[in-house]
Amino acid sequence: MTRLADGNFTATGPMFGGSRMTLGPMAVLKTGGVEIIVASKKMQAADKAIFRHVGIEPAERSILVVKSSVHFRADFTDIAGEIIVATAPGPNLADHEALDYQRLRAGVRLMPTGRTFEGAGQIHPDRAVADG
Repeated sequence: MTRLADGNFTATGPMFGGSRMTLGPMAVLKTGGVEIIVASKKMQAADKAIFRHVGIEPAERSILVVKSSVHFRADFTDIAGEIIVATAPGPNLADHEALDYQRLRAGVRLMPTGRTFEGAGQIHPDRAVADG
């Protein structure tokens, strides 16, 4: 363990907009050169203030990993050279193309730069939609 914090801070990013956060006791753990922030209460890491509260300046890191489905983009895109979305086990997959949609309207883009839903559980395999 390298640092401890009480978990009480004010969010500074656009997603939480000045909200008072209460995550309970927090710690920074270090293993193999990797620092890991843990908190007593779970929430999406969608605000740079979470890192700053435990003494880590996000803009000074060459690689920063956050557990957040989409909301992190509002506060972290400005410091990201690249954003890589990874799929992890759980109830909400980051890969929306892997879900078996039954009542989604045809033509809906399933991922920011992904394919479109063509109806009746079908994703068109060759039709990618450009972001924008």
